[in-house]
Amino acid sequence: METELKLTLAAKDIPALKAHPVLAAAGDPHEIEQLDVYYDTPEHELWQRGYALRVRCARGKYVQTFKGGGASVGGMHVRDEWESALADGKPDPAALARQAEGHQTASALLAPGVAGKLLPVFTNTTTRTLWNLQPAPGCEVECVLDVATIRCGKRHTAMVEVELELKRGEPGQLIVLAQELNNAVALRIENASKAERGYVLAGVRQPPAPVKARPIALRAKATLDDALQRILQNCLEHMEANVAGVLAQDIEYLHQMRVGLRRLRAALHLFKSKVQLPADLQQDVDWLAALLGKARNWDVFITDTLDKVGGASWNASRSALRVAAAQHAAAAHKAVQRALHSRRYTGLILGLAGWISGRQWRQPADGVLPGKLDSRVHKGMRPLLAKTQRRLHKRIRRVDSTDAASLHRVRIAAKQSRYAAEFFQPFLKQRPLKKQLNRLATLQEMLGNLNDAAIADTLLAQLGRDHGAPAEAIAFARGYLAATAEQKMRSIGKPLRQIK
Repeated sequence: METELKLTLAAKDIPALKAHPVLAAAGDPHEIEQLDVYYDTPEHELWQRGYALRVRCARGKYVQTFKGGGASVGGMHVRDEWESALADGKPDPAALARQAEGHQTASALLAPGVAGKLLPVFTNTTTRTLWNLQPAPGCEVECVLDVATIRCGKRHTAMVEVELELKRGEPGQLIVLAQELNNAVALRIENASKAERGYVLAGVRQPPAPVKARPIALRAKATLDDALQRILQNCLEHMEANVAGVLAQDIEYLHQMRVGLRRLRAALHLFKSKVQLPADLQQDVDWLAALLGKARNWDVFITDTLDKVGGASWNASRSALRVAAAQHAAAAHKAVQRALHSRRYTGLILGLAGWISGRQWRQPADGVLPGKLDSRVHKGMRPLLAKTQRRLHKRIRRVDSTDAASLHRVRIAAKQSRYAAEFFQPFLKQRPLKKQLNRLATLQEMLGNLNDAAIADTLLAQLGRDHGAPAEAIAFARGYLAATAEQKMRSIGKPLRQIK
């Protein structure tokens, strides 16, 4: 099993990284030129099952490696790995199969007959600089700086990557070390392996579509402590899986990244009587939420809300508002881009990953003692779920259906209640749960539309302050949305009464 933390950096920052005191104290590094050739069958059977076969030539010696399985979150990659020396550059699956004996998937992929089908898919040429570090007693880490070029036919892509591979000790030490490096050099979390990049370049692996929340797997005997860790890991995975799409400026990836962050905040709120996120991490979570929320608000306004204003005769005015709003949306997205490339964001993800993987909520945070989380999930979840339901019912009882702020508070409570139920879904009766989730989704949609209208009014007022703004179109849109919202408020009673 291989455990490593992957980060990337800009080529211009290589000298600063090499000069970092942590690396300088390790003595002169080793530098190696290496060539990797990745093999697969014509049908790409290895990659289809999540595995990669690599033959590496370095200093005249050949080594084959078979990797796969596992997962990555917050840049931490944990995968199965087998390797063996070769006499030449020709892969020998049988030798790897002997090592992987007992591992069902690997043994099947390396079965007799595979060798004759293997073909090169892509190559990776790398200049590797290597330091052996001992960041803490009993801990050994191999720090690798790779300046690499992946090639497939005439296509190629360059990358600069730092890998921190755990040789001995606790995985949390990798995060501590990465944070120390990130404090001096702008690093970025990397959840994609070189194999993933190569298969994308080869056209075998398409860039993933926006990633939605995945079901949370919990063992029957899991404790609340286990559940909290798995829930938070799931939310962090959801966020990080969409970062590449956000950096490519696709608004649907941004939406899903924001949903992942919202789920994480809802999970922390659900456990707030027992767990408190350290104040510095909480501040950074709120900072990121504000940036993503601002960009998302403009996206919804441009792509959805404006379509609901007026009819076909209003197309010219609608287009004028879209043009005006696009400038604000571009600025909001640029702010998100800067944030995702910043040391602050990398520090946030590393901090969350370390806090979650090390279950650091067991320690006092900012003077607050942790609550007990040692009860089994099926018992401990009930008071948590009941509390979210009581909060929702209380807000429904007190709601003023003519007040957007009052309805928004109900919407937030409904969302928290739905997320809480989804977190513990494996332990709940499925038929009544499905009915309740459907009711909550219906309510959320109606309240979401009202909230979009309220946000649109704020954004339209902001557009009105711009030089040369289409004042008449802004006034019409604000009046139209206000009248529509008033009408929808009158029909909100039934979905509110259906929540049990």
